[in-house]
Amino acid sequence: MIQQAFGLHLTGSLQPGQNTVVMIAGTLLSPEVFERVTMPPGYSPLWVGWHDAPGPHSVGAAAGKIAEMLRQSRLGKTLLVGHSSGGTIAMLTCLSLTGTGLIDGLLLCNTGASNEGHANAQSIESIVAGWNEQALEHFLRRCFAGPVEPALFSRLMAYGRRITAEERVEPLISQRETDLTDRLAEITVPTIVAYGVRDTIRKLSHAELLQQRIPHAELVLLEGGHTPMVEDSGGFSQALARLARMAVSG
Repeated sequence: MIQQAFGLHLTGSLQPGQNTVVMIAGTLLSPEVFERVTMPPGYSPLWVGWHDAPGPHSVGAAAGKIAEMLRQSRLGKTLLVGHSSGGTIAMLTCLSLTGTGLIDGLLLCNTGASNEGHANAQSIESIVAGWNEQALEHFLRRCFAGPVEPALFSRLMAYGRRITAEERVEPLISQRETDLTDRLAEITVPTIVAYGVRDTIRKLSHAELLQQRIPHAELVLLEGGHTPMVEDSGGFSQALARLARMAVSG
């Protein structure tokens, strides 16, 4: 069941004291992309819908909402998972909560510190003018290296239809204006950087930079494209389990 709280659409457990994996999908992607991911023992999932929730929809605004949720919710151990632009949101959230002890581990998937070298070079004007059913389907199919199960793809399309062209470009503009390269050293929690090796949107060099600049980061290569939690859910689940172990030892 989806509940609206903190200006977000939340699916899953939001219980004080509960060890929780907070999962943030990328722009235009339903949190359902995480449905095949197995939780580490003792953890419950919490999917965060930010793009279909009330605005604003900049990456900074989304991070602010999630940070406030974590401040008020008094969860147990908390692993923060961010995919694509959700990775930027996760990093901004983590940076805003430095020193609070509210985040115990960070998993960044097919994302980067900035938009330099990002394959999406389409202008804002062309997105607004050309946003239609075909554009949405093209965007979603590009997020995967191969065919997606029809039932899941249908649900992803349904989610994307709820987002207007203007709402589509709001996080895109903020993403282009965000460069966290010089702040990565401030992320001190255990971190896994996961990368789907068949991605045509983000480059391996984006993942390598995160791994090199974040002090306690490990790089994990996965099968699949831009959304490997769907195409290599087993490998993604193993990476998440590894992060849970790192959070305990750290």
